[in-house]
Amino acid sequence: MAKIVKRMKKDGTCSYCIRVSNGYDRQGRQVLVNRTFTPPPGLTGKKLEKELQRQADAFEQEVHSGISLEASMKLDDLIEKWFTEYADRQLKPKTATEYRKLVPRVSAALGHMKVNQIRPAHLMAFYANLSEGGVRQDSTYTATAALLKLLPKGQRARIREAAGVGEETMRGLCSGKPVSHKTAEKVADAAGLPLSKAFTEKVRAGGKLGGNTQLHYHRFLSSVFEKAVKWQLIDENPCRRTEAPKAAEIEVEALQEEDVAKLLEALQDAPAQYSVITQLALLTGARRGEICALRWSDIDLDAGVISINRTVQNIAGRGTVFTAPKTKRSRRCIKIGPECVQLLREYRQHQKAERFKVGSEWVRRVEIENGKTVDNDLLFTRWNGQPFDPNAVTSWFPGFLAAHKATPASEDEFGLAGRYYYVNGKTVKLKGVNRHESNPGVGHAITREMMEKEIMLMKRANINHVRNSHYPDDPYWYFLCNKYGIYLEDEANIESHEYYYGAASLSHPVEWKNAHVARVMEMVRANVNNPSIVIWSLGNEAGPGKNFVAAYDALKKFDTSRPVQYERNNDIVDMGSNQYPSIGWVRGAVQGKYDIKYPFHISEYAHSMGNACGNLIDYWEAMESTNFFCGGAIWDWVDQSMYNYDPKTGVRYLAYGGDFGDTPNDGQFVMNGIVFGDLEPKPQYYEVKKVYQHIGVKAIDTEKGVFEIFNKYYFKNLAEDYQLVYSLYEDGKPIMTGKPMDINIAPRQRAQITLPYDHASLKKDAEYFMKLQFILKDQRPWAAKGFPMAEEQILIKEATDRPSISEVTAGAAKLDGFVLDKDTKRILIKGADFEAIFDPQTGSIYSLKYGNETVIADGNGPKLDALRAFTNNDNWFYAPWFEHGLHNLIHKATEYKVLNKGNGTLVLSFTVESQAPNAARIKGGTSSGKNSIEELTDRKFGSNDFKFVTNQIWTVYPDGSIELQSSITSNRSSLVLPRLGYVMKVPQQYSNFTYYGRGPIDNYADRKSGQFIEQYTNSVAGEFVNFPKPQDMGNHEDVRWCALTNQAGNGAVFVATDRLSASALQYSALDLILASHPYQLPKAGDTYLHLDCAVTGLGGNSCGQGAPLVHDRVFANQHSMGFIIRPADKELSVVANVAPAGDLPLSITRTPAGMVELTSAKKDAVICYSIDGSKKVQEYTEPVPMRNGGTIKAWYKDSKDISSTMKFEKIESIQTQVVYASSQESGEGDASHLTDGDPNTIWHTMYSVTVAKYPHWVDLDAGEVKEIKGFTYLPRQNGGNGNIKDYSIQVSMDGKEWGEPVNKGTFARDSKEKRVLFDKPVKARYIRFTALSEQNGQDFASGAEITILAN
Repeated sequence: MAKIVKRMKKDGTCSYCIRVSNGYDRQGRQVLVNRTFTPPPGLTGKKLEKELQRQADAFEQEVHSGISLEASMKLDDLIEKWFTEYADRQLKPKTATEYRKLVPRVSAALGHMKVNQIRPAHLMAFYANLSEGGVRQDSTYTATAALLKLLPKGQRARIREAAGVGEETMRGLCSGKPVSHKTAEKVADAAGLPLSKAFTEKVRAGGKLGGNTQLHYHRFLSSVFEKAVKWQLIDENPCRRTEAPKAAEIEVEALQEEDVAKLLEALQDAPAQYSVITQLALLTGARRGEICALRWSDIDLDAGVISINRTVQNIAGRGTVFTAPKTKRSRRCIKIGPECVQLLREYRQHQKAERFKVGSEWVRRVEIENGKTVDNDLLFTRWNGQPFDPNAVTSWFPGFLAAHKATPASEDEFGLAGRYYYVNGKTVKLKGVNRHESNPGVGHAITREMMEKEIMLMKRANINHVRNSHYPDDPYWYFLCNKYGIYLEDEANIESHEYYYGAASLSHPVEWKNAHVARVMEMVRANVNNPSIVIWSLGNEAGPGKNFVAAYDALKKFDTSRPVQYERNNDIVDMGSNQYPSIGWVRGAVQGKYDIKYPFHISEYAHSMGNACGNLIDYWEAMESTNFFCGGAIWDWVDQSMYNYDPKTGVRYLAYGGDFGDTPNDGQFVMNGIVFGDLEPKPQYYEVKKVYQHIGVKAIDTEKGVFEIFNKYYFKNLAEDYQLVYSLYEDGKPIMTGKPMDINIAPRQRAQITLPYDHASLKKDAEYFMKLQFILKDQRPWAAKGFPMAEEQILIKEATDRPSISEVTAGAAKLDGFVLDKDTKRILIKGADFEAIFDPQTGSIYSLKYGNETVIADGNGPKLDALRAFTNNDNWFYAPWFEHGLHNLIHKATEYKVLNKGNGTLVLSFTVESQAPNAARIKGGTSSGKNSIEELTDRKFGSNDFKFVTNQIWTVYPDGSIELQSSITSNRSSLVLPRLGYVMKVPQQYSNFTYYGRGPIDNYADRKSGQFIEQYTNSVAGEFVNFPKPQDMGNHEDVRWCALTNQAGNGAVFVATDRLSASALQYSALDLILASHPYQLPKAGDTYLHLDCAVTGLGGNSCGQGAPLVHDRVFANQHSMGFIIRPADKELSVVANVAPAGDLPLSITRTPAGMVELTSAKKDAVICYSIDGSKKVQEYTEPVPMRNGGTIKAWYKDSKDISSTMKFEKIESIQTQVVYASSQESGEGDASHLTDGDPNTIWHTMYSVTVAKYPHWVDLDAGEVKEIKGFTYLPRQNGGNGNIKDYSIQVSMDGKEWGEPVNKGTFARDSKEKRVLFDKPVKARYIRFTALSEQNGQDFASGAEITILAN
């Protein structure tokens, strides 16, 4: 009802204000509209009253019909009317909702102004304000009491599912945690409450608004003012004369055909609905809302046609809403191809299966456009049939794309295109370990202090990654990893590999699906907020089945921010992984060309059982050569040992399986840490520190002192944490050390530095190394200031002119000769201050005295030795040691000569055969700890059984120095030996061990990069490493000399002719082999000093990796070595500064093809020979054919006294041998079975602990260069597992360089022998047979026999 108010003017006339109500505004206040009426003169009384009523009625009708609004109304009121009369009626609901979000800021700036007073200048000022910093406001929303009443425990699921939010989000919301505007809208809508009643808004000041958002405000205001013009409130739209804000230009990159193909391939790993929606978008060009709104009734699969009839949007306050397509032209039909039809058919079956699982909870009727309710035949729904929110695809796709994006070559550090692993936008290398919670005193219930100590040890060793194997850990562990920066792979508590990986696996039965999903989701929900977690793992060694697909899908619905890994089935996850690949396989795989999923992460490698981690540096040289591999985790961090006590003595020791009377047990198979159970580092810990270090150094020009430093970090400048300290070493001792210097090198950059030393002034008879250390600038929680986190040693100059031993000893009294004891047949040589006795029966020193002190007691002189106490990783070759009698060699000199050189020296030349009396068998394996040796006395050795033949020349100098030069051969050149050299027993009093070589931690040919060549001193007892099961230890590579001395400094120095591997222990190899624990070793006595020409590396064959690389193995072929024994003095390095001068022996060897070779370490030697006693003398120029056997004698032309004789038997056939296998199951699956002539034995790739992946290959040695025309392959005869399908053949002359395949093919699927002939014969000695695939599509490879066909 209109209200009329009379107003008197100053001139005495009057006017009337007609006031009409126009509803209520957003704050609930009444909106009043006024119109002023001034009556014309002459209207009085009833006429005036009647006219006023007519004016009031007309005005009220105009207001209520929207025809008449005052131009003086405020913008707030105009906007409200715009929504009521226009936007809510004619715009898409989603559009109107988005415009309403703009009202608060417009109202605050312009809402109070009258519409007819707003000018372009006001709008320009408003836009300028939007672009200022701090204008943007980000709101968070906290649940009100009204909402919480609707969310009691046990009843939240309905609203949570209707809102489409996760359990963790709902749990946080109910506990008072703020949520985003989008989440608040969804929850309020699902709860049936207005946003303002469901949540309390908290506004936080933010940055400026983007150009696109500013343009959105302009379009909104322009639309409002356009309606005002139409309603005749204003004459002109002020926005038309206002410069619109500029939107940011968006670069759109079209997908190329190759990119589409890669995306379609990647989508095979995506959750089903997301995958199909994205594929439909690619194949049809339809919009996401149109696709998500599809019904099966819209699709004619037989005709291959999709009808677009509607779209779907998620609208705040209304939920998921179906509407008509965007325009009339958007209503259309799309023709689809056969691929798309097949995709939809398969998806329909998938949807039916999923719907069946939901059962009665499935929503059977849905409301589509125009309020129409229909049977639910939607293609895409939530889990219970509710309409699918297209925004979910938008949220999911960027993360999916990032996870599957192929980096172009132009953006890759190595210039290679591929799928790589990124953290915070950078490729990284995960230098990791697997970790179980374990301590020998408290089991798995480790304390916080223990965890802290572990983290500190890891940080000191440059470990930046841990795989939580095989279960989520204590919350405090995550806290520490978050705090100290450890990249975590968090792994679900699933492992069922006792059922292995076939049909029996628990990963297949649907009854176990919920358990698999639950284990995964419990982990993710508990730990998702830990930033240290960068990879999720579905479990460990638990089969490849669909239960893991369900677990992956559930995880991805909850968290898309991290990639998922599962080594047992790479096809269903985001990145590739495997366990214990061979180094050969890794070298190929890192090139990005294998048919595996990249990026790749080795979840377990370098099985650190016992004395281990051989060839670790070879793994990392491969992994750091590209970005296809992001790293790996060593198995594992800490030994899982337990304390036990000897019942007789009460001695506490670290126990393993079987020590508690437990049967069955796995022995030491859980003792795989790089630290012992009590967190004491093992020797391999220091190799890990070196290989994992984040700084590299290489020499550019050593004469000028130029070196290159490589910052391997991805985020850190070296200047942040490090200073460089350099030291110049002369013969193992530092002679110059520079002050700490700052180094400013950005991540992944290289820089050259010049260190100040005068290369020209370095001594000729000395050796020089430069050591560069990168030390901490400041104290860190894990290490003190000055601690070296990275270091490198580089050879600057070799010694070239060391004085010869003959020159050094020339001043001593000459030796008169020797005495032959008629009773003992031993040879006595005495000098002024020494006495040496040689035993002609063994060809060695029998005893040695310097002064009055015995350095070598009776019978303990140097003897050829090839045995070591097997390590846990020696399982690939330890049995033949005993089969060939290496533990029980008896040495017999077959001939000898004693020569007086006339210059004060005596020369003793021996030919020695070393052979065991019989074969033997080692019992107990390499991990039980319960070993014994059975002598097989019924298998007596004869002349054709394994033996060494050694030519030894001893030169005795006037001062008592004794030089040995030795040439060692055997009749089994392909046999791999654990070591080869000499062992002697030195009296216990010489307990100080000094050496110039690699140290101070023991090292091997394939584990020595972390130990530098310097002078070190230790006690012999200190060389012992407390392995819970005693095994080989204490070895030092690249030893120039070593010494054993007593407290007075007396003893002996042992100087290498070239380089030696040396060790000094209180126990023999047999002592260590037969003892189960250190406390069971015999009482320590004399020192066993090993001086070896070579020691086989450690490798990693205790699980999967394989034996040491070929160049790190010692074969029983010809070897030359030598050393000089000298009396010790105070300055050991001065005593050792001599070069050999003795005569060098000859070597006679025969190849498997029957060719005899005569060699000598003597430079420019001319060798003569005769055969079978013939008087015909020939000079040796090329190998002598002696396949039919015979006796050959060889001597130096200029020194007939130095000679050697060897007798050979006839070679009946040349046996092809396997010299390398990329993978093998040690024992029953040895690759050597391929050439043993027995069809009942097989080669089989690794399967017991892990399954090695294709390709697999074996290298065979034909023994000599042959014209190869083909090969035969006999599949295993006892089953089909591993039978090879596709293969290739490569050949080589030297076994190192391999060309392109000379033959490729596919075998028939049967167990018959396959005979393959090449198109044309090829000349080669070595053949590589590569299996490319298996008949059943599995990763195994196997075979019974391979034969080389040659002309």
